[in-house]
Amino acid sequence: MTAIGEADHDTPDARVADNANSVRGQYQPSRATSRRKWQQSYISRLIWSDAIVVMLAVLVAHSVRFGQNDLLMTEPVSEVNYALISAGLVGLWLVTLALFRTRSRRVIGAGHGEYQRVVSSTARLFGFIAIIALVFRLDLARGYLAIALPVGLAGLLLSRWLWRKVIARKRARGEFCTSVLVVGGARAVRHMTRTFARKDGEGYRVVGVCVPRYSGAAGDVIDVDGREITIYGDEHSVVEALKLSGADTVVVTATETLGSEGLHDLIWQLEPLDTDLVVATGVVDVAGPRIEMRPVAGLPLIHVEKPSYHGAKRSGKRIFDLIFAGAALVALAPVFAVVALLIKLEDRGPVFYKAERIGIDGTPFGMI
Repeated sequence: MTAIGEADHDTPDARVADNANSVRGQYQPSRATSRRKWQQSYISRLIWSDAIVVMLAVLVAHSVRFGQNDLLMTEPVSEVNYALISAGLVGLWLVTLALFRTRSRRVIGAGHGEYQRVVSSTARLFGFIAIIALVFRLDLARGYLAIALPVGLAGLLLSRWLWRKVIARKRARGEFCTSVLVVGGARAVRHMTRTFARKDGEGYRVVGVCVPRYSGAAGDVIDVDGREITIYGDEHSVVEALKLSGADTVVVTATETLGSEGLHDLIWQLEPLDTDLVVATGVVDVAGPRIEMRPVAGLPLIHVEKPSYHGAKRSGKRIFDLIFAGAALVALAPVFAVVALLIKLEDRGPVFYKAERIGIDGTPFGMI
């Protein structure tokens, strides 16, 4: 095998090389099936743990509010009615968690998306209940809901955090990982491999690469900090490379080489293989709200909006920011306390993440 240099094969080269027969001996069964299997098992466990947490939270709220005489009770209530309400709340809560895809394969086990969906779904459920109670003038015990919401939300976040610790230990042993085949040049492979290595808890691992317009020897490798990543061919060898490498996810960084037609063809080739396709845009360190996907002439273009506001729009945004942020900080203070505690327990902090951003007139400022 030959190690590829930093700049090798990043530029258009000669014709496509056929390397399928040369690396046939490296064949590994696809990991897509095994990945789906552990993901489904993990999701089933999440369903059970969510159900237990929600039932316990509602049971605690019901017991505290109605199980002790005059503890929080200000008016007579029907025990039977609130028993039915508690059962209905459990069902609605679990349905809401499912509708907001809090157990989606895209968010489980990595990133903050899972926590965000749990918080968002729970907040919207209780907001919906509050609106229904207001519209139909239902005399629901506010203390009952005030106990169920924070207890249930804290329990859900804690259980998800504990499950993630289980996955992190599995991934430290090489299990529960997503195997990635990169379609791009040597520089992109190095960058992606190092990035995934820094975030090893998210379970992504580069196992092979298809270099666009590659014409080198079959079985060449790209050295990344002492680790050898095998080159399986060019951009036309992706399907064969998946079989040889056992990858279950394709990450395309060479979008300019493939073009829209090449990417479209690749999508159709991967469709029957139960393989995920990810397109790396190269847009980094930009706030999520400023990024918007807009189809233009049939092309999915990513637009990055300018962070600028003027006149009444700027003043209105400032007022909204202050009011909303103040109210949100007060309302979410218990959740923040729980999250801070979890961070300290997991890696001892720091709790606050500090970063530099570019403000008005290109002036950098510190953000917490």
